Amino acid sequence: MSNLKRISILPNPACERAGLKSYASLLRKYDFAPTTEGPFQVLDVATKSVKNLFKPAAKKETKPVLRKIEEEGKPGEVKAEDQQNDAFETFKKVEGASWRIRYGDGSTASGIVGTDNVTLGGLCIENQAIELANKLSPQFTSGAGDGLLGLGFGHINTVKPKKVATPVESMISQSDIPTSSELFTCYLGSWRDTTDADHGESFYTFGYIDDAVLRRCGVSEPHYVPIDSSRGF
Repeated sequence: MSNLKRISILPNPACERAGLKSYASLLRKYDFAPTTEGPFQVLDVATKSVKNLFKPAAKKETKPVLRKIEEEGKPGEVKAEDQQNDAFETFKKVEGASWRIRYGDGSTASGIVGTDNVTLGGLCIENQAIELANKLSPQFTSGAGDGLLGLGFGHINTVKPKKVATPVESMISQSDIPTSSELFTCYLGSWRDTTDADHGESFYTFGYIDDAVLRRCGVSEPHYVPIDSSRGF
């Protein structure tokens, strides 16, 4: 487990800058129409159905589809090489699974469920359940956050028809993660600590305890207290 490290926010080093490909990827991912002329346009395409087949062209049912306008002016498919793709596709949707949650401030979110390999600070949690929102209340859509990382226990999650394991529970059950690494830490820095070695910056670690922090505190190991997981956190 020597590859474990603090979690920092950095630009994707594997990203190859390609403006047009990124543009095509965003058009498809977020399903919005271009606002100016260009090689990618959303066109009304007749839906494929037996009923639609026998209708006159003017009365056929259509749906908006992203198309690439070729040099000769004809619309064609938006192919994989036309889009930005810096990652392997490992996400798998869990058919029939859904979730909905309501927080104390009245904010709500709901959506679908899938699994993917999640790497947190070098620790890979395999086939981790991920809840993807397709409905969000204004408290979420007006905020700056991209999502929530749940680090509690699974008996309070709202996935139906079957609850799923949280990252913490998955870390504990995954066979290739040793018992000593079945943990995460949170270091809360302060503006008062800007002269310290870490400049008072806050961080998480997954799978290990940062010895440098312990040494600065004058101890060799943390002080442990029992966890009451009855409320899920």
